[in-house]
Amino acid sequence: MKKHAMANEYKILCSEANSMVKMKNGAKTSNGWTKVDGEHDSRSNFKGVLYEKGGQYALCFVGTDRFSAKDWGANAKMALTGESRQIKLAQKFADKMQKEYGLNSKNTESIGHSEGGTEATAVGIQYGLQTTTFNAFGVGKKYAEPGKNYDNLITNYRDPHDPVSKLKENVGTTYITPNLQNEFMSTTPFGSVKAHRIDNMGDCTQSLPVDYYKKSHPFFINKISDADISRQDIANMESGLFKVYEKEIDKRMTNNKIGNSSEDKWVTINGNHVLIKD
Repeated sequence: MKKHAMANEYKILCSEANSMVKMKNGAKTSNGWTKVDGEHDSRSNFKGVLYEKGGQYALCFVGTDRFSAKDWGANAKMALTGESRQIKLAQKFADKMQKEYGLNSKNTESIGHSEGGTEATAVGIQYGLQTTTFNAFGVGKKYAEPGKNYDNLITNYRDPHDPVSKLKENVGTTYITPNLQNEFMSTTPFGSVKAHRIDNMGDCTQSLPVDYYKKSHPFFINKISDADISRQDIANMESGLFKVYEKEIDKRMTNNKIGNSSEDKWVTINGNHVLIKD
């Protein structure tokens, strides 16, 4: 429970990181952490912030800026190759902070949302830091040794309707947070881009292990690669959601693996997806 409570703290730090990186060192977050240092690389739009509270540090990597073509370009490269310039800059920033402030596995957590969560994972593995991510895209095998168990090092929190974390599952232990805001619910199990926003994520202390969540929510899609997609599903996707899944859809179209349209209907009842057979 303490881990989940701390995740709520880290969630706030990630939510405010984009603003904090612009502020002077010494600035305070809304939950009482202090900005110790930060970095913004304008070429790639990489952003990192080092926070401190009570002698404990949080090395935070800022998530995808929805207005930044550079961030979405980095996301695309990450999806294709498993790496990006921003991951390299994250590792460089972590190395600099470690040397300047004495960061180690006992006093530092690596954290991040979205693309920042992928960067946090790569840094956490490299330096042996406990890591907490939110709606993160899975890290590539260049940074995580295939077959190695990272469950005690990496903790991931995901909104059940977030499409980005469905693209590639991250290493480590994964929990699904509740999302009771029906206005952000999708009418299909493919999710909604609104659910990717960290401010729309639920309480981490109420989260469930992903395998347990799947048993109680049989239509939940953990990985898009495991889901059937029909032409009607594609037609019903909002433009933002289609862009998230575009490469997966293109690959299936090339291989003639897009199913026929279904007349069945998805509805959302009490936050759960239910398939109504025609």
